[in-house]
Amino acid sequence: MDNDCEAPLNTLDWTNPNNSCADDTWYYNIWFTDSLGGTFVQIGSNIGDDNTHFEHVDGSSVAGCYVITAIDSVGNESAYSDTLCGDNCPVYTLPNVYTPNNDNTNDFFVPFPYRGVKVIELHIFNRWGQEVFTTDDPAIGWDGTDQKSGEVVSDGVYFYICTVTFDRLAEDEIVQLNGYVHVLRSTSPSLN
Repeated sequence: MDNDCEAPLNTLDWTNPNNSCADDTWYYNIWFTDSLGGTFVQIGSNIGDDNTHFEHVDGSSVAGCYVITAIDSVGNESAYSDTLCGDNCPVYTLPNVYTPNNDNTNDFFVPFPYRGVKVIELHIFNRWGQEVFTTDDPAIGWDGTDQKSGEVVSDGVYFYICTVTFDRLAEDEIVQLNGYVHVLRSTSPSLN
């Protein structure tokens, strides 16, 4: 099994049992569960004994387990094959600078393209340790205003603490990201 986290796409390939068994396989059923130990649900059938390739797209996740069964010419179904499982490839990265100056370019503090994120808890603080922004939305969208006062924050460096919960097959993974973001409203150099 191969999983393509960018797509997200899982690709299954298996060996035709007719090459080593009774030469009686007519088609295959493909079964899936999105959790370890979960109940398998049939998600597809491949007609023909040589059709041993299946691609599965399941929303934004590649996490899950698969089994395959073979059906013979009179409709008997084999036992499940060995279980194959794949996991998500979670990614969540925050930029270190943005320019909320209403020029329609880089006006919001947003993460780089991300995947496998279940939820976040983000807190942004000014240099005096006062919280200026908080959200649980992974897309963030901070426009550079103090969330409590509604005032535009000054240019400078802001510290963030971000707890990210990644959606994993076995159990959620919690990662703490700490860092800095520079708020720069003026993007042209000073000529003083």
